[in-house]
Amino acid sequence: MTTQNPQDHGYQAPVHDSFLRQTFMTSIGAGLSRVEPGQVEIELP
Repeated sequence: MTTQNPQDHGYQAPVHDSFLRQTFMTSIGAGLSRVEPGQVEIELP
C-alpha cells in the first residue's frame, strides 16, 4: 500500500466532526476506530 502524506496534518479533527454530524451513523452506534491518510475504519456495535 502506498503511504500518503496529508497536506493538512490536522485532518483527523474535521473527519471526526463530519462523522458526528451524520445522525444515522450515530443512531446505529457506529464510530470511527481509525482515521489515517487515505483510510478510515468504522466500527459497529
